[in-house]
Amino acid sequence: MAVKNIRASIDIGSNSVLMLIGTASEAGVEVIDDYSHITSLGRDLDKTKMFHLESMSLTWNALTEYKDKSPNANTIVNLKLLLPLFITCNTMPAKKSRK
Repeated sequence: MAVKNIRASIDIGSNSVLMLIGTASEAGVEVIDDYSHITSLGRDLDKTKMFHLESMSLTWNALTEYKDKSPNANTIVNLKLLLPLFITCNTMPAKKSRK
């Protein structure tokens, strides 16, 4: 019997944090479980250029919960190292393309 390679993916968006747990094969992805938390991380970001403390706390709580639910929880990179990178990448102003 083949051992399944279970993976988890986390999507941190402006309104929600999602996690999908599944196995991948040539046939596609078999979803084992998925989770969603509304965090409103991007609320008023365009006006204030700052995250709301409540939204940051909700996002942190979701990530901590997902870490505990991850099939490879012992191998996940420390969240404290990833969060500053996330904040930097997601608060940089987008460049408008010229056509």
